[in-house]
Amino acid sequence: MTDRSGSPAPRTSILGLWDRAVGPGASAAENAGTIGLAIAGAVGAGLWAWLEQRTVAQSVLAAVLAMDVVAGVWANATPASRRWWHRDGTGVRTHLGFVVPHVHPFLVAWLFDDASWTWAGVLYGSIVLAAIVVTQMPRRLQTPASLVLCVPIVAVAHALAPGVLVWLAPALALKLVAGHASSDVPGRDRS
Repeated sequence: MTDRSGSPAPRTSILGLWDRAVGPGASAAENAGTIGLAIAGAVGAGLWAWLEQRTVAQSVLAAVLAMDVVAGVWANATPASRRWWHRDGTGVRTHLGFVVPHVHPFLVAWLFDDASWTWAGVLYGSIVLAAIVVTQMPRRLQTPASLVLCVPIVAVAHALAPGVLVWLAPALALKLVAGHASSDVPGRDRS
């Protein structure tokens, strides 16, 4: 079963949770990329934190965040995800329902001494604001605008906390602003 956008309905089994996250009807390659990057992100970030002599708790948090964020950069940019999250009837409320729970910067500020609450608030707030801006733009401009908006988000985050999980700000901005908020589904421009 599909809707007018061509997006299949989520499965009714436990796999429906996966469908709602990455988009129903994701291809084997889309799913393999999501799962592979989740594993690679977790291993890479956990090892990086360990090599920086972070605590076990910090290394575990880095691995868990990378599992979500690195896989999410890929998953949110796939056609299945774009069709699902930008199907008819979705809007800014739907997108904020996905973006707002990503409180990752606050978890880092809580556990990493070199990350301030100011850094967390600015990073989180700028991502939420950029996601709102992108969803309100004509579809044909969402991708270029989202990519441009990622630049100041990353620059300011790096300026406020240059040594803290340097991959987090760019990956989170790409996942939530360029990946999730931007529709870029071929044939669906309603500008």
